[in-house]
Amino acid sequence: MKARIPELAAALLAAATTAQADSAAAAAPAEEAPKPILVSPVFGAGIALPGITFGPSVALPGWSFRGAAGGLEPDADGWRAFRMRTGGQDGAPVLEGRARFAAAPGGAVRGEWRLVPSADANVLETCLSADVPSAAVGGGRAVLDGREIDLPLDGAKPHFFRGPVTNLSVFGKGGEEVLRLAFDRPTRVLLQDGAYWGAAHLTMRLFFAEGPLAGGREYEVAATFATPAAGPLEPDAGGVRTIQAGEDWVPLHYDPWIEPGSALDFTAVLPHHAPAGTFGRVVAVGDHFEFEGLPGVPQRFYGVNLCFTANLPSSREAADRFVANLARIGYNAIRAHHHERSLVVEDGRYHPGQDDTAPSPAQWEKFDNLVAACVENGVYLTTDLFVSRSHVTPWRAVGIDRDGTVPQDAFKVLAAFHEPAYSNLCAWTRAFLGHVNPRTGRSLAEEPALATLALINEGNLGNWGGAFLRDLPGVADAWQAWISAKAGEPAFADIPSTIPDTLYAEGGDTVKARHSAAFAIFLAERETALFERLKAFVRDECGCKAPLSSLSCWYNPAQYQLPRTHFDYVDDHFYVDHPVFLERPWALPSSCANVNPVAGPGAGARDVEWRRLMDKPFCLTEWNYSAPGRFRGVGGIATGALGALQDWDGMWRFAWSHGRGGIENPGGPIGYFDVNADPLALAAERAALCLFLRRDLKPHAEARPAVLDEAALLDPRNGAPRFPGPAQPLALGWSARVGSTVAPRTNGLSHAESAESLTGGSVSVDRDNGVFAIDTPRTAGGFTETGTLSAGPLTFRILSPAAQKDSSPVTSRSSLPGSAAATVWVSSLDNEWITTSEHLLVTHLTDVQNSGVRYGDPARRILLGWGGLPHLARRGAAEVSLDVSPGDSPGDWRVWRLDTAGRRIDRVPSAYDRPAGRLSFTARTDYDPDNATLLYELEWAR
Repeated sequence: MKARIPELAAALLAAATTAQADSAAAAAPAEEAPKPILVSPVFGAGIALPGITFGPSVALPGWSFRGAAGGLEPDADGWRAFRMRTGGQDGAPVLEGRARFAAAPGGAVRGEWRLVPSADANVLETCLSADVPSAAVGGGRAVLDGREIDLPLDGAKPHFFRGPVTNLSVFGKGGEEVLRLAFDRPTRVLLQDGAYWGAAHLTMRLFFAEGPLAGGREYEVAATFATPAAGPLEPDAGGVRTIQAGEDWVPLHYDPWIEPGSALDFTAVLPHHAPAGTFGRVVAVGDHFEFEGLPGVPQRFYGVNLCFTANLPSSREAADRFVANLARIGYNAIRAHHHERSLVVEDGRYHPGQDDTAPSPAQWEKFDNLVAACVENGVYLTTDLFVSRSHVTPWRAVGIDRDGTVPQDAFKVLAAFHEPAYSNLCAWTRAFLGHVNPRTGRSLAEEPALATLALINEGNLGNWGGAFLRDLPGVADAWQAWISAKAGEPAFADIPSTIPDTLYAEGGDTVKARHSAAFAIFLAERETALFERLKAFVRDECGCKAPLSSLSCWYNPAQYQLPRTHFDYVDDHFYVDHPVFLERPWALPSSCANVNPVAGPGAGARDVEWRRLMDKPFCLTEWNYSAPGRFRGVGGIATGALGALQDWDGMWRFAWSHGRGGIENPGGPIGYFDVNADPLALAAERAALCLFLRRDLKPHAEARPAVLDEAALLDPRNGAPRFPGPAQPLALGWSARVGSTVAPRTNGLSHAESAESLTGGSVSVDRDNGVFAIDTPRTAGGFTETGTLSAGPLTFRILSPAAQKDSSPVTSRSSLPGSAAATVWVSSLDNEWITTSEHLLVTHLTDVQNSGVRYGDPARRILLGWGGLPHLARRGAAEVSLDVSPGDSPGDWRVWRLDTAGRRIDRVPSAYDRPAGRLSFTARTDYDPDNATLLYELEWAR
């Protein structure tokens, strides 16, 4: 019978498809057969179905996942070779695989995957994995061999099902069958709610195996795939997708040097003063920052990160030019990041005999010029005492007899457990904060332009898992001493003195859960002790009074809110579409989700909002909607709105540049993060600057925090749940100010009401359709993938291909592509309300990519090659209309399209209905087919 299972599965699919077709034919007139949808093999031997991509992956200890490489080109028999690595070392076992795809009866496609480990592999699970968008199946159901399971996708529980199945169907909330699988033989499957971890999808895993793999053994997954709601499927040859200028893409020439006095010069648009420090030091007062000389006036900061040699301009003139340009963009802050090793040695490598805690005089001069330029231009600074300097710190310099230098993550842990590492950090801190800048006459410790200071970047002690901690001196001994001292307390009885593998644990009075929870309590106490010790050193010995923080990522059990109560302010980081590296860290190929974030469970809100403490200032010192994700345009308006509604205090985009070239010769090809090379990211910044820094959007009046019980947090029987968890819905951030408070005693571990509506104040979010709208007196607009969006005085309609063709200034093109999703907004430039302003900026963002960028799948989730210049803007058009009545005096509106530096290029046709007070024009990326347009200046001319 086993040999006939594939034929039986195909027959079942064929019969079901035929029955559906017969039923439809009886109910409706005969129609032309639907054209099959091409199903593409993708990089890594995955398969791209309509809206769903299955690909091989392997989970390593600590639950880090690796994807597959290869698999694009078939051999003569149709097999596509792929491979998966099971570790970063060259000797780690490799999983050698092959896959092939073929048409199956009834408009289905059959795929089979086989893999063989080169040696025994200690992995957690190996599977085909897919993320099915919540919008497609949330509120629907799954049917597994006749068993029905509801799929609310509300984050209430992580897993819906784990077990063997032969047939599986997933239905949307309207009853439509989104996906159907028939396996060759019973196969173990996991259905997991991504909302439990803040993601907007149903995760499906089809297992080759759960647990370790045996070297030389062949593992297989084989199934027939159908998507009845989308239509019949047909295999495609697949291959690399490359973006070039043409029908869909217009060249864009990017100049980030803002023209002084232009519409993009925001020095007169946003609050600004110079020099930085005019009103004294920054101080934390309650839940906001103030200047000492302006008591009672809350202050906010918005800026960018500078990484490595970007902190070291080559000359005083280069520093002055660069920082003056940042001020024109509207930034009032920078974050010096990954700066330490560039300060220590010019080539970034340690040399025998060099003091890794003593900056080079030549490098100091460059950094001094940056700091002085910031002071003179009214740009404040933040930084960290430790980021990555240990890459030039030998192990033996911190008393550990190993060859090589200390990895940065290891140093972050050692600082809390190993006295020589702590002393090394203090030696660096003393030199860094105590050096006197000859241009300012002050040390950094004395500098009032140093707004805030974080101690250790992304140094949460549990970030790297239990196995990592076991390998570092001091950790196990400290844990054993701590748990031995607790042994007499009933809640800590029988807890092992070993470091647990799993560092999160839900509540439940089991030894395993209490083990993980007790270790979380232990780590939280060590975090508090390290912070208090470093705080005393920075304050008392170094004389630095800047507000202090730490713990900016990633391990966040509920217990970690306790050390945060000791901080002057809370700091955190978030990313949308952060790259995941499929073969080697920080090397192509990489992948990202590349899905509409507004359609997610938080509708663009992030989990960091709950980790803020309600009685302290809150900063995001890193955030980004990373490239090459196609939704970067909505990042500025969504994040700026969230920060304004939540009344946060500082936000720093990651990053302006990762090197000196990006501050002295910006404008190169797009990379993952750098604004200096990404015209879409820089254009998106202006929405965040207006909404957050100009305070165009008022904070929520209502606060609905999670209340954490300190006694409960310190009882391991309550577990160590990830915070925030299901009880803290991300979407609530659009309705009320959220965060947490730590109370001496309540009746439970946490509490937060659920959001009944995602519409709050001047922000409207439609998760079902992925639409975001904002209406404030001085900034209004939003994002939509199709149709019309109205936001107060602004309405825009994304033009259909036919409408684009009718209005196109390019007559040589016979056809135009489909409509392009767009973020469109208007901001007043004279600080008047939009409706009465005489000077406005309209931004129309589609997507921007590099020429020749290469993807390994149709959904552009797998990046194979970055390409180069020129940048390319996605061709798109939107019909824009504005309610504007600037006054009774005679005059008319002029609409200018701008280049990315703010220079006027040409007039754009517009129409102004004076009695109705309505101005209309068409925003198009292809007004000039050789240089795309993203920005428009609207001026009332008397």
